[in-house]
Amino acid sequence: MGQVPPYRTGRAAFLLHCLIFQLDGLLNLAGLPEEELQPYHAVLDRWYCRLAESPGSKISSSADFMRASRCIRNGDYDKAQEILNVLADKRMLQKNRR
Repeated sequence: MGQVPPYRTGRAAFLLHCLIFQLDGLLNLAGLPEEELQPYHAVLDRWYCRLAESPGSKISSSADFMRASRCIRNGDYDKAQEILNVLADKRMLQKNRR
């Protein structure tokens, strides 16, 4: 669970998106101690960041929402607010382009 292939658009990005969501959910249900989960959470965070940079707006937005949700779950409310602010800016830009 280290390197993320450079899948940024299309089916590959969608597949990676689905995989990350599944892994995230399974880890939450695993009931493992936090110290055992920490390395996996670090990898998932990197993967969500990569997907958030994806040009596909739905995948990018979904990844940003998951990043914010993970920050809130970890008590990092300032980082969550920062992510949500960037997400709002992205959406405003997309709306203005239409």
